[in-house]
Amino acid sequence: MTEQPHRLEERIGELERGFSSYLAVYDERGPFRRAGQLEHHVATLRRWQEVGRDPIAAVRDEVFVRSLYQTLRAWGIGVRSSRIRPLPDFWAALRSHEERFGALAETTISDSDLLDRGIGARVWELIERLDIIENEARLVALTKTLHHILPRLVVPIDRAYTGRFFGWSPVVMQTRQHQRFTEMFAVFNRLAQAVDLDSEVGDGWRMSPAKLIDNAIVAYCMTELPMPDAAPKRRAGKYVPLRELLSRSAGTVELSFAELDELVEGLPPSARNYREWWANATRNPQAHAWLDAGKKVTIVNLSRERVRFTPMAS
Repeated sequence: MTEQPHRLEERIGELERGFSSYLAVYDERGPFRRAGQLEHHVATLRRWQEVGRDPIAAVRDEVFVRSLYQTLRAWGIGVRSSRIRPLPDFWAALRSHEERFGALAETTISDSDLLDRGIGARVWELIERLDIIENEARLVALTKTLHHILPRLVVPIDRAYTGRFFGWSPVVMQTRQHQRFTEMFAVFNRLAQAVDLDSEVGDGWRMSPAKLIDNAIVAYCMTELPMPDAAPKRRAGKYVPLRELLSRSAGTVELSFAELDELVEGLPPSARNYREWWANATRNPQAHAWLDAGKKVTIVNLSRERVRFTPMAS
């Protein structure tokens, strides 16, 4: 479900007014601290600077492309359900779109005529056509990729935090992705014009203007939109995010295994191989997640890798 427009307007206004403060919160306690996440990101943007801040030169440069590939892996692309192409194919895909990158080289997210020039549609065309991952849900992986090639224009989108800011659940973020991107891109452009991004650029996570918008949104969610206290975890463990998602959904919910991979950081092999794993049995830790949410598994299709959760009363 999408957030009410007036509530989103309030959030945008609060973010504009407290932009610098939210950046400081991100600097102090940003959530992305796994080994390599920051280091590879910084190395990639430094190489982008070394090749002249030119996206065409960047995607022709082996050092940059290898660094970008490592960054995406560190950021979780290709590790779970986002299956990234092998490095040679990845590089070839980037090279096949270098003219499109070059045409956007001087464009920034703060340009006042960005929407009038149809830049969002041109970025979406890259998201849709750049063949570097195998899964259909492309928004997160492709904006994270494009951010490093066009770091002054493309804001890296995060399913959990960006979606929460706009009032979308992780599942909703996977649907109608063109529409989601168009809405987000307009808000990013509005924010970029309302604040002085250039004065906030620095080192580490602050190396690019577009990343600053992401940093502020993440920090806003951490401080103003914390996740609600969960019900007792019992034995659900890693499946707490699944329980929280199902608890927020009043009716039937159908998910792909790929979506569940993202949600719980990887389903075990038995979930794909054995129907018994999906039994509504209290002895199973995973079952506690959907039973605690008032749901039961009614259909599981191992060949199509999909599962349906239905309210208990149904």
